[in-house]
Amino acid sequence: MAYNFTKKQIEKAVEKCNGTKESLKRHLKVRSQETAYKHLQKFPELLEEFNRKKEGLLDTAEDTLIGNLQSSNPLVSQRCAEFILKNLAGSRFLNVDKAEESVQANLVKLIEKMVQNTD
Repeated sequence: MAYNFTKKQIEKAVEKCNGTKESLKRHLKVRSQETAYKHLQKFPELLEEFNRKKEGLLDTAEDTLIGNLQSSNPLVSQRCAEFILKNLAGSRFLNVDKAEESVQANLVKLIEKMVQNTD
């Protein structure tokens, strides 16, 4: 099926979506994320806005995950620590600026200690 979206239609979809391709797909009412993203790429300034929303969503998820390390439920804390160690610590938090680097390195050490204490 051929779609001819106007810039305004794409703009409205980007405004409504939460920074995920799935949400963009739903708002454009297309069958695949790839199709939605292909149409978005035709408008670089809207692609930038979409990427800003995506970064905001990732920041929120990261903040929530790190906040859950302090959970009163030890299982929640442990699962968060394990997730961070498996998915983030292995890469040593690539793509961070220098100001965040030492904080995140200390966080890794703290998580490693927490995991050792639960064994």
